[in-house]
Amino acid sequence: MTTVIDRATGEPYDEPPYAAGALRRLYGSRPGRLLLPAATHPWASELAALTRRTRWSRRAIDRICETYGVDLADFDVPEDGFASFADFF
Repeated sequence: MTTVIDRATGEPYDEPPYAAGALRRLYGSRPGRLLLPAATHPWASELAALTRRTRWSRRAIDRICETYGVDLADFDVPEDGFASFADFF
């Protein structure tokens, strides 16, 4: 968990980090640490971004909303939903 400050109230609260399991495996295991240079290379970010632009990435939106308490009713959601996870952001 990461402690963050609510901007509206100024109160601290705990929030789970995004992709906590992947980060734990990457930094907390010998194989993960061996892959760390490749995983932190700029092309790895570009590759990950490409996957977030696919229609299949929409499945992650519900998990993100549930994990972080995002109410989509507060936003202008397209009638047919978001085209991709990247479109959600």
